[in-house]
Amino acid sequence: MTEKAGDVVQVNLRIPKGLHRKLGAEARRNGRSLNAEMVHRLQSPDQPTTRLEGIATSAATQAVELTLQRLGIKPKAEP
Repeated sequence: MTEKAGDVVQVNLRIPKGLHRKLGAEARRNGRSLNAEMVHRLQSPDQPTTRLEGIATSAATQAVELTLQRLGIKPKAEP
């Protein structure tokens, strides 16, 4: 999606060098500039949400398992 110059805001962002290299490699692989790659990832509805949901689900599962363990309750085996 092409934006008009007045619709774009410049942001100065500090990220770890490793992440910068990874994003740069992905950008080249996808035929995009680093900036375009970052914008694409931020605008992709499934990218960050899916990861965050996975992290939240994992954390919740670990919390439940720890609570059950502390209460001396064995979790049911998965089928």
